[in-house]
Amino acid sequence: MEKLLKAYLRRLTNLSSANRSLFLSQLTEGNHLDLHDLDFATNQTSFAIIAALIAGKSDIKICPRVDAYRRHENQTSDKLRKISRQCRFIQEERGTRDLYVGWPIVRGRFQDGTVVQCPLMFFPVKLKEGDAYWYLSQVETEEPQFNI
Repeated sequence: MEKLLKAYLRRLTNLSSANRSLFLSQLTEGNHLDLHDLDFATNQTSFAIIAALIAGKSDIKICPRVDAYRRHENQTSDKLRKISRQCRFIQEERGTRDLYVGWPIVRGRFQDGTVVQCPLMFFPVKLKEGDAYWYLSQVETEEPQFNI
């Protein structure tokens, strides 16, 4: 029985380059955002956002919603709005929350030559739009997961 289950596990594990959890060559508009785009948007580094997620803090201020003098932050706010809209749509259609922060990004090759470029861990998060800022908070009911 154990051999049979291991055989099924090998078949279910998608190790092809089409698997975005294994090979993420580029970030797609509306689905992905590089945290470095949030660097110093609220006078903190992108690594400070990761450190706050690891510490389990809630309502981490990540970006101003609209700032007439900062074009880059407005573009990032638009990206966050698209991601938020997509997450809301997925939750309404499928009933699942599928928003994660992936960190750190691992790059390399398996022994058979398969290229790997993917996040090592996934932190389940919620994206909230406040009066003046976007906030990121970790989902309390879920733990960070390894990318298996």
